[in-house]
Amino acid sequence: MQASIQKYMPAFVAIGSIGGFIGDVLQPLGPVLLYSAIFSGAAVLILWILRKRLSEKFHLAFGFLMAWLFCSSIFVGVQWMFDSNESGMFAEIVPGIASLQDRLGLVEVSLGQIEDQTNEINATTARIESSVNRVEEGISQLGQAGGIISDPQTAAQWYSNARMYELKGDFANARRAYLQCLAQMPDKIDAHLSFVDFLKMQEGRVGAREVYLPIARRHSGVAADIALAMLLPADKQVAALESIQIDGVIPVPVLFLLADRFSEDRLGFQTLEDKASERSWLERFLEDVELRPYLRYFADQSLAAEWSQTASSRFATLEATTSSSTLVMPVQLAINISNDSIMVNLSLADLAVDIQWRDTVDGEFVSTGLMDYIDPDTGRKMPYPQVQIPLQDGDVHFEVQYTTPDGRVMGPYDISFNALESGRARMKELLERFWTSWVDVGQNQIWFSHLIGNRLGIKSIRYKFNDDEEWSAFPVEPANSLHHVYSTGDFQTSIPRPIDVERILVQVEYYDGQWSTVREFRRKGAR
Repeated sequence: MQASIQKYMPAFVAIGSIGGFIGDVLQPLGPVLLYSAIFSGAAVLILWILRKRLSEKFHLAFGFLMAWLFCSSIFVGVQWMFDSNESGMFAEIVPGIASLQDRLGLVEVSLGQIEDQTNEINATTARIESSVNRVEEGISQLGQAGGIISDPQTAAQWYSNARMYELKGDFANARRAYLQCLAQMPDKIDAHLSFVDFLKMQEGRVGAREVYLPIARRHSGVAADIALAMLLPADKQVAALESIQIDGVIPVPVLFLLADRFSEDRLGFQTLEDKASERSWLERFLEDVELRPYLRYFADQSLAAEWSQTASSRFATLEATTSSSTLVMPVQLAINISNDSIMVNLSLADLAVDIQWRDTVDGEFVSTGLMDYIDPDTGRKMPYPQVQIPLQDGDVHFEVQYTTPDGRVMGPYDISFNALESGRARMKELLERFWTSWVDVGQNQIWFSHLIGNRLGIKSIRYKFNDDEEWSAFPVEPANSLHHVYSTGDFQTSIPRPIDVERILVQVEYYDGQWSTVREFRRKGAR
């Protein structure tokens, strides 16, 4: 036994020394080394008593515990000698050890703080549970009373009762609650609007105005003025709302209500002019809602938020579906030239059931007539979208107006253009679109008849065969009058096709100096 223990004793002493050092560093957490010495001493005593009955492995354990007892006892003795039982002897000698122990001490403090915070959370949770119980009791009482607050004290409670009485059909108590609410918060728009809506259902618009007028006089202000405006006929509401001002400025909520007067939900059918008005008022509302007082006008803040969200959504839709230029001028035109007249095709950005026009300021408007097609958007015959005027080269002027499905006449809109310049632009557009008809490569001739017939939009023509590098000019005399349109006259319209020519490249210079894309034409049957 002694021989085996002596063999491993240096290793046991080294391990015991390292353990003693660690125990000394951890001394602030408790007398670790003292407990370790007591435990190892008891174990050594037991193993010594039973030494004759134990195997070789337990002899090694006995040796290890002896080394551990020796080392830990030395560390404990030194701690007592230098009175360093609180922090350990190495903390007194090595400053770095003391810093390490400080950090270990912070852990202990943090644990204490966590415990304090846990106690606070528990207390807060108890308070919340108590509050929830009170809320549940209140809800239960409201449920038993049908949502009616038995003893309302605030304007908000009177307002809530008014809405609940209204839903239950108890109109007498609803009116009484509304009056109490308005007496306590006379400046809240939603309370006034809810009350006048309630009155309109009970008394009709005229009767509601008679009932509400003395109330509005007692509670004069923006909210009462808005409610009075809502009791006017629809065609007078806009003017009444525009007259509501504070120091010459329309209050922010009124801007939303003005926009709403022109909305599709309000009108049922919305003209382009209505869209322009709605967009303008919404834009002002969205700009001012962040800069000027808004929320103070509402008892129910969720309604204020709903108005803002609705305004943002509607403005985004209008901005995406209507352009500023279209809102200003909803009538667009396209010119077609014939041998004896100018056909003006009208395109409306609005729904119309009739289109009228006149060519003099003092003349009578004349309908363009109806087509034998049903407009799926209106369910009526579609108005004929074309005006025919005599062929001329100078300035053209006439007026157009149209009737919407709800009977409103929009316009008149001034239509002005130069016939010759518009004709040239139209020719250029047609040449670009139908370029495959420019040239016809025949067996013996290459024909330019289509280009010559449309020379009103052409300044010059050039061509080259196969892979030639040099361009050749095709003779063309530009037309200076609409009366020459589509006429080839005595002009050259073709050139002979050389035998070896299978393809020709053609480029057109338009009347405005712009060159077309180079186009390729091949002889029929050629690859």
